[in-house]
Amino acid sequence: MKKFFLLLFIAALTIPVFAGGNNETHPPSPPPPPQPPQQVQPDEGLVLNFNIGNIGLGGLFPLGDTSSYLNLDMHLSLANVGIESRSNNLGIGFSPLVVTSLLYDEFMFDGFLMASLLNVNMYWNFLNLYMKGGGNFYLGPFASVNYIFFDENFHWDKYIFTAGFHMGLRANFGRVGYNIFSIEAGYRNINGTSNYYVGGKIDLVTLFLTSLLVSVATF
Repeated sequence: MKKFFLLLFIAALTIPVFAGGNNETHPPSPPPPPQPPQQVQPDEGLVLNFNIGNIGLGGLFPLGDTSSYLNLDMHLSLANVGIESRSNNLGIGFSPLVVTSLLYDEFMFDGFLMASLLNVNMYWNFLNLYMKGGGNFYLGPFASVNYIFFDENFHWDKYIFTAGFHMGLRANFGRVGYNIFSIEAGYRNINGTSNYYVGGKIDLVTLFLTSLLVSVATF
């Protein structure tokens, strides 16, 4: 019996020793390397793009003809609205009224100003960059038509067709985009006469706020 208690006492002393030997201390593992932030992709589906209106300026090339007019045009569009698919970046836009002033006599309409009722713009923005602050830079081909011109009368034989590339900037609010400005370049056909064309347009609200900030800064 004494031998039994002696063996039990020795076992009680040796078990913690072996247990402590198995608890080896290991240096803490280094933290995992930081992962680069993942780009947040916008939800697929249809989005609404719009703005209050644009004021634009463009020019035909080559310049330097002998007329007393500039190869320029100015236009004012109101209530631009369109839809775009974020799955393939195809879009279409409309404007119910575009007032155009062509400052070159070769293509002058019956008056200095004319307005068009059918104004359609189709595009494919193969490059769409969505920024963290909600901005959207885009680039791609487009084609637009201005038709049903009128002044005192309707002119069914007048039209402006433009095709080329455009790029611009929008402010995104979920599934709504507000067009700020854009630049376009390409081909323009006015009543059957072909030209090269470069132009730009800016949103009326953006132009007003920019002018207001400049006025306050220089006051």
